[in-house]
Amino acid sequence: MTPLVNSIFKRFGNCVNELCESVATLGIASSFKYFVWRRFTKGFIRIYIPEIKGNISIQGCTSDYGSVRSVFVKKEYDKVLNIIKTASLIVDAGSHIGASSRFFAFYYPEADIVSIEPSDRNYSITAKNTHGIQNIRLINGGLWYKQADLVVDDESVPSNAFQVSESAGLSDNKIMGISVDKILRDSGKNEIDIFKIDIEGAEKELFSNNVGWLKKVKLLCIELHETKKPGCGRAFFQASLMENFHYLVFSEYIMIIRDDVYKAVS
Repeated sequence: MTPLVNSIFKRFGNCVNELCESVATLGIASSFKYFVWRRFTKGFIRIYIPEIKGNISIQGCTSDYGSVRSVFVKKEYDKVLNIIKTASLIVDAGSHIGASSRFFAFYYPEADIVSIEPSDRNYSITAKNTHGIQNIRLINGGLWYKQADLVVDDESVPSNAFQVSESAGLSDNKIMGISVDKILRDSGKNEIDIFKIDIEGAEKELFSNNVGWLKKVKLLCIELHETKKPGCGRAFFQASLMENFHYLVFSEYIMIIRDDVYKAVS
């Protein structure tokens, strides 16, 4: 069998597996939209998610579907539910289109959820996907190690890959850089129960400076972007190893659980 034929069969097999997973979790109608329709239209598609008994809007021919797949098909955050039974404050940093915020809002209706997204485009979709959900507070900005003006570096990249940097003061498209300490002060909470971080490389700056807040986090899920910004992994592990955390690896994410929380559920 030639490499080309091998590649075709492999891609076909992956598509079949993805479709089967989708049907099992989203149902036939939503799977058609998710798996087929999104590949042929640049318009917006509303997908019904049985798990949360509601719709999520995605734009076709973009990477939006990746969030739906990660959260509701691959179920990457289900493991959090077994560890954190109740929550008061959840931070979703890098919320993309709001799929993870919707997941957390459904399972933790009593929690205050802070959903942070730097891209205007993604923020507007997140606003649509979280409309009417009272316990989600949206911030059009980027998680940073201090309060600062930020800019999105390149708006032409896929919708799940926006990176930010500090503004040099010349851009008209500044967004707010918000620190963890500011989030805690504004929320009136002393701890973050669940902290999801997917910030496309800004974790290097976040974990290289002012990391005293880490001891106030019960559970943190993070995707590291070492290939985009070398040094992310070193910064994260150097900071987190200073505190008492247990480490678990699931799919693309690393989960760390504070020692007292881990012992309580072990």
